[in-house]
Amino acid sequence: MAVNSGNDHQRDRAKRATPFCRQAELEELTNQLHRSGCSAIFLSSEMGMGTTSLLRELAKASSSHSAVISLQGTPSLASIPFGILAPFLRRSSDAFVESHVDAIRKTLALLDEQESKLRAELGPDVELGKPLLILDESGSIDRATAEVVVNLAQAEKIQVVVAHRTGTEPVSPLPQLWDAGVAERFHLWALTREDGHAFCAGLLGGSPTANTGWYFWHTAAGNPLLIKLLMDDALANGKLHQRNGLWVMDIASVPAGYQLQSVVREQLRGLSAVALRTLNLVALSEPVAAEIVSKQMGAEALAELFERHLLQETFDGTALLRLINPVYGEVIREMVPRAQSRMLHSRLINELKMESTTPESALRMVIWTLESGLPVPDDDLLKAAIFACKLYETGMALRLADEVTGSQNFGRAHAIKARARFNVGEYAAAAALLEHSPQSAGSVSELMFGGLLRAATKSTLGLAADTIHADASTLRLHADRLASGDPENAQDILLRAGERGNIIDLMAHSRAGEYHLMQPHIQTVLERTTGNEDADHLCNRSMALALDAERLSALGQPVAGMARAMAAFAIVQAEDHDVYFVPEMIITRAQVASLTAGLWDEAEQLMQSLAVDVGKATISFGGSVGVARGMMLLRQGRTTAALAALLESCDGLAHSDPQQLLGYCTAMAAYAAAKSGRLDTARELVQQYSEDTGMFIVVAHERSFIAAAREYLDGDGAGITELFSVADDLHARGQFTAELNALALLMEFEPNKARRRILAIATQVEGRWAAGLASFAEALEQKNAPVLVNVAEQLLEAQMYQYAGRAFRLASSALAKDRHSLLSHRVRDGLERVDAAVGEVQESRPGVHGGHRRLRERLTARELEITLMAAQGLSDKSIAAALHVSVRTVEGHLYRAYTKLEITDRNDLVQVLSD
Repeated sequence: MAVNSGNDHQRDRAKRATPFCRQAELEELTNQLHRSGCSAIFLSSEMGMGTTSLLRELAKASSSHSAVISLQGTPSLASIPFGILAPFLRRSSDAFVESHVDAIRKTLALLDEQESKLRAELGPDVELGKPLLILDESGSIDRATAEVVVNLAQAEKIQVVVAHRTGTEPVSPLPQLWDAGVAERFHLWALTREDGHAFCAGLLGGSPTANTGWYFWHTAAGNPLLIKLLMDDALANGKLHQRNGLWVMDIASVPAGYQLQSVVREQLRGLSAVALRTLNLVALSEPVAAEIVSKQMGAEALAELFERHLLQETFDGTALLRLINPVYGEVIREMVPRAQSRMLHSRLINELKMESTTPESALRMVIWTLESGLPVPDDDLLKAAIFACKLYETGMALRLADEVTGSQNFGRAHAIKARARFNVGEYAAAAALLEHSPQSAGSVSELMFGGLLRAATKSTLGLAADTIHADASTLRLHADRLASGDPENAQDILLRAGERGNIIDLMAHSRAGEYHLMQPHIQTVLERTTGNEDADHLCNRSMALALDAERLSALGQPVAGMARAMAAFAIVQAEDHDVYFVPEMIITRAQVASLTAGLWDEAEQLMQSLAVDVGKATISFGGSVGVARGMMLLRQGRTTAALAALLESCDGLAHSDPQQLLGYCTAMAAYAAAKSGRLDTARELVQQYSEDTGMFIVVAHERSFIAAAREYLDGDGAGITELFSVADDLHARGQFTAELNALALLMEFEPNKARRRILAIATQVEGRWAAGLASFAEALEQKNAPVLVNVAEQLLEAQMYQYAGRAFRLASSALAKDRHSLLSHRVRDGLERVDAAVGEVQESRPGVHGGHRRLRERLTARELEITLMAAQGLSDKSIAAALHVSVRTVEGHLYRAYTKLEITDRNDLVQVLSD
């Protein structure tokens, strides 16, 4: 695996220009200027949002058809009349600006001069746009220049774009343009996640992994300047490097570099002393109740900070204050003098602690106390450490767990450390930390703590399901011991431990694919009638519902499985009761249900949920987003797009794979690469492939995709045999959803045999995907052009493009002699829509068109070679002699090729190639 250090690339990066990331905003800004009655636009933004580069591109785009003057405000000239304008005008005149009227006259003369040059270039008949004057940093221009700009704009001699910082007004009298109703307002927002990823790719000169792009975007809150500075620091510290063509970030705390500190210090320049102390307080305790800060520091200080756009207010039952950007908090906390920090802590800690309503605020309180050199009780340390784990603050979680002093709490501390290690993909280290003796547990809570994570870790390490069942048995055994020593609470102890044992057994059944054994355990948990508000039971109930979603999806009921997963989502979990990753586990099962049902919109929403809503969980679980998207794209027939998503996810999963999806991702990527003709990539992926040990429904799909990949590569029938074997095994298990997936892949190699089984099985699987597959198989049976067209159009609406395309092409062949009928027009329109949806197929294989593309999509390399020779008119015997194989081998390859292409002889093959 090739790895290049960040230091090796830093000099190259320094030479690269910062990419322009505001194309959409440029287009919108240009459209606003073209609207009737718009003389001015007030462009507001926070520091670092890319305003200057946007204005530069606006000037460049506008200068092709309009005269343009760009002015930049500066504090050193703000108090000098015409201080900004005069130096600019003197470039074209030796005379000084003598008065307001003189400034207007010379500005118009300069604009006339520019327009004359444009007409000379474009021709005298070309209509020019109205001259444009651009003011950047308008809060730092002189009043005299502002008056000239207002006079020219009100006289409709120019249009003007006025850029200013959020929370500050441009110099008077510029706001008069807004008051006069001739101006628009435009705010430059933070980059979206997608735009942030693209910006990172531009900065690096290559694509980052999804997790890496997310890290920089999230940490900088979408601020382009801060993204760049964070990236510079990560490169300087060796945390960002290139691997297999992708940039990968070792997610850890990266100290703020000098440039980043300087940017933050510049933002704080000019704050009053009380506002600065207030800002320090918020940084040390965020999120913190606004009422407390206002009472302690005063409303005026808060107003000053809001006016400078340094704070934001959110509502979580009460008004909470946070710094406007997470990066600011990291830098400011380093800047606060230790004495001031301790003074604020001693003055406010009791009140702040009572108001700590969120995990972040509780964690911040504990950290602040430790940094002030004061002791923290073990209970508070453990709770804060759990919060740190779930917020994916790995270093902080380990530090807090190390601070625990009571020997009775060491078991919990070890489990917390294990979760921290699990977060960053160190599964063996996590397993070692979880190997504590249950004999030492003095309570049922202590006995159960970390048990779910232990089961997940064993599965991740590939240990047999029996070892997970053994954990459930051990749990029940020691619950009996605790119950015998505490008769008064014996019933509660046995109930709680027995229920958690059921969940661990369910995890083992999921691992082994024993879905038929799961229902009794699930019912036991869901039918409980006492203690329903207990935190452990809420966790158990959520997991039982999620595992039932997996069970139902495997047995052919993914729509019902989706409903179960949504019910699991609806249960509110206690934040500090355990170290297991419940939300992420539910999302993964919901993804399985939505994708196997063909519910693409729901699947996309879940991908967005995992990518955004779970925050830093993206670092550990973000790889599953690419796997889910890859599967969705494959089922839609968008093979090239799927391959891109899957290759990126493979790299992320190699770093952290908590749900054991790397094998599935690799198998699908190998299949996509082989099918799209990237044979070297496919062979490399097949060599890298190793079967995973996660949910059996995923493993079953994985086995089918890797078999199909091998068949595309080798074409020797071994992959087909393997696919039939997988389908037969799944049928015997009653796991019809994964069986249908195997049969759908078999349709690409043995369509006649697979079609009959699909018709028998698809009716036992819920969802749009199974229904579409059944309709396609039925239409192939009938071979009736009107039926094929109707089914193709239904498949097109269901976004099952590969099947829609095949049905349309079959209908086209059937209508070969009737090219002008209404049905033929529907076929041509449908094929155009399919091509538009799956446009990347053509781009991925330059020079392959029409029927040749159809052949490459369906045939193995050997089948394609023989088929093309047959289409050229060579006999079976000639082909055999040329390839040094037997005539029977040639006949076998042609038979399979004809079957896949739904044709019967060489004449039909010529028709396929001519389409």
